[in-house]
Amino acid sequence: MSAGANSSAVEGLVVFNDGFFQDLVISEIGLEGDQAASFEVVTPSPLTIPVEGSATIEIHYNAGATVGGQSLAQLFLLSNDSSPQARRRIIDLIGVTTVVGGAYAQNFDSFADGSTELGDGSIIHGNTVATQVLGGALQLTESGVGSANGQFKLLVLTGVGSFRLSLGIP
Repeated sequence: MSAGANSSAVEGLVVFNDGFFQDLVISEIGLEGDQAASFEVVTPSPLTIPVEGSATIEIHYNAGATVGGQSLAQLFLLSNDSSPQARRRIIDLIGVTTVVGGAYAQNFDSFADGSTELGDGSIIHGNTVATQVLGGALQLTESGVGSANGQFKLLVLTGVGSFRLSLGIP
């Protein structure tokens, strides 16, 4: 889900009943996780889906709760599914707040060495410990370390026709 700052979005999740013998009854639709308050289930439960039918569960994302970042939560569905292990389903939700026509700037000087969380929705990730803030700079790989890769993912910038990246090489 994606929404502009201080706005909201409603998305639908389509659930199918592939069964042949009984209606699928979703007795409870809920949210869990530390950032579940950023989401709201619009569709009431219980929800009955006939054999070979489908229904849409609507989820509301409040972007104002996480300006310039993302919210993570889980949607859970409790049902009468004939398979005991499928009676509780978990769906991961990611709500991304976009910055319309925005710009992103980051000064890594303010972060301690070893930081990988910047608190703004961007993501620093790598397959080695080399991917981190080090000495006031973003380090993605380490010289002489084979098979190392690092990623720096920015939050969504909408309405941006071009992108400029400035790097300083120590």
